[in-house]
Amino acid sequence: MYPATKPTTIRPLVPEDCQQLGVFIRQYSGGLQQFNHVFLLHHAASVWMAFHSDQQQLLGVIISWQSPSKHSTAVVESIVLHPEAHRQSVATALLETAIHYWQQQCIRQLTAPAFPHNHWLAEVFAQAGFNERITTPVPSISKTLQPVHICLHNKRMRPRINSANGQVDEATLFEYFQDGDFVWGTYSGGVIERGVLVGKMNAKRNIHFHYMQIDKDGQMGQGHSKSSTEFLKNGRIALYEDWQWSGNRTGSGTAIIEEVDE
Repeated sequence: MYPATKPTTIRPLVPEDCQQLGVFIRQYSGGLQQFNHVFLLHHAASVWMAFHSDQQQLLGVIISWQSPSKHSTAVVESIVLHPEAHRQSVATALLETAIHYWQQQCIRQLTAPAFPHNHWLAEVFAQAGFNERITTPVPSISKTLQPVHICLHNKRMRPRINSANGQVDEATLFEYFQDGDFVWGTYSGGVIERGVLVGKMNAKRNIHFHYMQIDKDGQMGQGHSKSSTEFLKNGRIALYEDWQWSGNRTGSGTAIIEEVDE
């Protein structure tokens, strides 16, 4: 039996692990679970493996991925453990790793199967705060994540108010992405056919954006904005923008853009 301590090493999957991991999952899930190499590699950044201190013995794995259909939601698909591992500590360490990762990725909800026939694993999830049950074809549990800091990655937002000389309004949907300090996105809807923007976030989580757009009359527009960010009471993000046209247009204004679930 391995010692009842947190594994020395937890690391994400790398390509050369795929064959070993596939065998491990089939063997220690009793053949009930199988994941092909393409799936594992596609989600490698959110698949973590726990190793014993000798760096050789694989103790367990947690497989998670971002939901393609639910905004700001990620899924813990499976935890598989070696039968000689101290299951409680290894599962807890793997789950804590997943929670921290998805917080950093600005995910607000993490879901998992309810584990109705695996009481000790259900208890691990309960202790980690997975207390909300979801009515789905497969019974599930969820945990609301508290973001570490404001991040716009995978956020969808709509203007709540805008100055009269601006073109975006509540019919315009913004979709943002973020990598480190760099933020970019696209937007469309209302009178906007297509718009793109790019900016950089500073240490105070403020962003200086540059944008370019074309409206449904075929007219081009460009400009820049200075945006401050904050969490609203409901946990969503708001941008408070002072913007200004440039190029062939003049004028300036203010807008408030808020995160939406859609």
